[in-house]
Amino acid sequence: MNRTEQHIAETKRLGRVLIFLRWLYIPAILLTAWLYGWLAEPLILTAVLGLAAINLIALYLNPRINKYRHQQVLGMTMLGADFLAGWALIFTGINDGHSFIYIAFTPIVVETAMLLGLWGALVMDIIFGGIMRLGWVYLYARDGTQFDLPDFLLILGVMSFISLMVGMVAREWRKQRRWAEKLASEQALLLERRRISSELHDSVLKSLHGLSLEAYALNQDNNQKKEMLAEKSRYIQDVCQLLSSQIRGLIMDLRDEGGTSDILPGVKNMVDSWSQSRGVPVNIILYNTEIQAGLKTSQDINKIIAEALLNIERHSEASQVGLAIKTENGQMKLEISDNGHGFDLPSGDLYQLLGKGKLGLLSMKERVELAGGNLQIESSPQGTRLSIRIPIEEGAP
Repeated sequence: MNRTEQHIAETKRLGRVLIFLRWLYIPAILLTAWLYGWLAEPLILTAVLGLAAINLIALYLNPRINKYRHQQVLGMTMLGADFLAGWALIFTGINDGHSFIYIAFTPIVVETAMLLGLWGALVMDIIFGGIMRLGWVYLYARDGTQFDLPDFLLILGVMSFISLMVGMVAREWRKQRRWAEKLASEQALLLERRRISSELHDSVLKSLHGLSLEAYALNQDNNQKKEMLAEKSRYIQDVCQLLSSQIRGLIMDLRDEGGTSDILPGVKNMVDSWSQSRGVPVNIILYNTEIQAGLKTSQDINKIIAEALLNIERHSEASQVGLAIKTENGQMKLEISDNGHGFDLPSGDLYQLLGKGKLGLLSMKERVELAGGNLQIESSPQGTRLSIRIPIEEGAP
């Protein structure tokens, strides 16, 4: 989700909150009017019915508007409706000499601070104070009704304090949101760099290493037959084409925007192909008939299994391999085992292998952790067992 989509989603959530609060504001107006005998006042009835109708329209439009500017227009329209309804109640009250009825403007001040922040709330305070003063001047000119200056200052001060408090909270919340977005972006970039590093190690680096060995051998032996030279030349050409394909695939992975698929057929085909080419039987146990996962998760799982098989091929001298896959409680559980001679890792620290140039298990561990999972390794002279858990949304659409 990009920044614009995030802003639209946040505006929609705020709109839903204000719609809900408005359903509480309407009965509060009716209750106040009933207590003071204003229910028959045309201004009150018009305000309540109009506010209810506009709130129903907002309830319908809010989830359907997917443009940020249009969401802003809807929010300002609803603020205007609340503004008019609040002043309808206020003018009805001050006609009866109830100056305290100005507290009915409190929800409008809070709504303004939530929608427009601190400066918007301050502007609304100025508008409120000006209209309140004009109302008092009008009443004094009409029938000589006069209000005390302390009442005016007290009401205006309370409204200003509420708007400042809510506005500052809203401003700090927006600052925290921007900071969190920046941090998430930087963390995503770092994770992507680590993922690309793993991809390059698992594919391109290994192919380049084999290519360099062949080129070195080709250079050292000057007595090779023409047929042998042609064969090695074809091999180097094939490896170069493979590298080109792998790099192209990596680039396409970076450009891909997602999608879901069943990961089990791809895993089974890869394992069967490895088993036939190496002559090592693999006992596959699948506890689920279908496991849906996103493209990245599917790629991570395939790379993890491929790295495990490569390690078995290179180091374990195993004659039997086992692979078990199942999903449980929103997690995918992989168990890869072999009956090879195992290995010894003092203190269980995989990073000790880094100094020896052995990146296989460490690359696998980092890939699992980048996918949000964990890796456990058990190894003995009788074999090695890898237990992997990766979060996955079962039955993803």
